[in-house]
Amino acid sequence: MCWSTYENKNKGERTAKEDMLVYKIVKKYREFGYVSYYRGMVYILDKEYSISNLKAINCPDGETIINEGYHSYSAQECNICINHNVIYVYRKNKLEEDYYVARILNSDRTAVVVCVIPKGSIYYKNEHGEIVSDHLIIKNEIEKESLA
Repeated sequence: MCWSTYENKNKGERTAKEDMLVYKIVKKYREFGYVSYYRGMVYILDKEYSISNLKAINCPDGETIINEGYHSYSAQECNICINHNVIYVYRKNKLEEDYYVARILNSDRTAVVVCVIPKGSIYYKNEHGEIVSDHLIIKNEIEKESLA
């Protein structure tokens, strides 16, 4: 997955001043963990994952992209729902038409999990509420019935 933005206000790195709650869309992996869709990263509940040197790339057309890190959606700015086997990520306080189709459910293994970006982590956030960070902890899975 590639994080991107064209908006100047989103281009700078930020440091989490407190723990941040975020959502991540993953696949269930056996009985004890999850795996990311794009990179195949395996996650175990309550384990802190980190990478070093999270770097933004400034492209000639004005876009800023990040290809590494832990990708998620801001729990403060986004709602996630499931409708007709599609996961939608909506910006809170925006029109219903302003959404991002995050994943088509192709199996019972698709899950939405609540995660924490720990205080002190480096992160970037774009205009869609998408976040990429250098630390992430998966806390629990959200029941699909509560996302309908």
